[in-house]
Amino acid sequence: MAYGRGRQSLDEWTTQDVRELLLDWFPRNITIPEPEWPAVLLTLHRWVDFLVDLRSHRPGDAAALHAEIDRATDEFHARMSDERNYGLDKFWTARMLEAGVDPEDGEQVEAFMTAVNAGEIEYDQETLDLIMRFDGLDGPFGDFGAEQETPRLPPVVLPSDAELAALAQQSMVVSRLRVLVTWVGLGRTLTQAKKLRIEDARELAELLAVDQPYVEQALSSADLPEVSLVVAWAVAIRVVRVLKGRLVPVKSAAGLPDRPLELWRRAFHAFGELGAAVCPPVSQL
Repeated sequence: MAYGRGRQSLDEWTTQDVRELLLDWFPRNITIPEPEWPAVLLTLHRWVDFLVDLRSHRPGDAAALHAEIDRATDEFHARMSDERNYGLDKFWTARMLEAGVDPEDGEQVEAFMTAVNAGEIEYDQETLDLIMRFDGLDGPFGDFGAEQETPRLPPVVLPSDAELAALAQQSMVVSRLRVLVTWVGLGRTLTQAKKLRIEDARELAELLAVDQPYVEQALSSADLPEVSLVVAWAVAIRVVRVLKGRLVPVKSAAGLPDRPLELWRRAFHAFGELGAAVCPPVSQL
C-alpha cells in the first residue's frame, strides 16, 4: 500500500500513518462508491491483524492502530464526502463518472476535456480553485492527462537475479501459493457457488496457518478471508483454475512453483485483479 510518506518495512507503521492514510491519502486520491467506504476501514483492520501475524507488531502496537482506525472513522467519512479534500485527478475523475465518461478510455477523456474548455461541462469553480491552490497548479486540469516529467533519483545498486530469487523464495506469498498448489494436487471438488467446501477450506487454513480465529466458527469458505484470498490469487496468476466444478492445477504452469522469482512477479502483477478478494463489498462483510 503506497502513499505519501510510504514505509520501507511493515514494522514502521504508526498511528500517524493510519491517520494520514485515512484522512488525507484516501480522500485525495481514491474514488470509490460511498457504500464501499466501510470496507476500507475493515480492510485496514485486517491489515493490522496481518502485521501481528507477521510478528511485525506487538499486540499493544496493533491495539493502538486499531483504536486509531476507530477514532478516525467519522472524520474519514466526512473527508471522503467533501470535494474540497480531493486531489485534482480525483476531482476530474468524479466529474467524468458523473458525465458517464470512462476514465480509462483515452478518446472519451480527450472529448470530455475539450467539452470542459468549451464551457459545456458544469463544475464548482470555487472548489477547483481551492484544490489547485493546494496543489500549486496552473490551469483547470493542472497536470491531469499530461505526460509527467520523470523526477531525478539517485543511482542505486539493483540486486542480481540470484539475490531476487532468494528473496522471492522467502516471500510469504510465494510460500502460500506453493502450499496451495501442492494441496490442490489433482483437483478439489467445489460447491455449487464454485467455492471450497468448508472442510477443505479448514484443512487449507491449517496448512497455511491463516484465519486461525475463524476456523472453528466458519460456516463456509467465505468466512475464511485469507484462504479465499490465496485461492483467488492462485486463480489470478493461473496456477490453478475452476473446471467442471473442481479447482484443478493448470498443466502449463506445473513448473512455476519451482521458479520462485517468476511466481512472485506473477503474483505482484496479478494483485490488481483481486478486487473483492482483498476489499470485499459491504454486503459480504
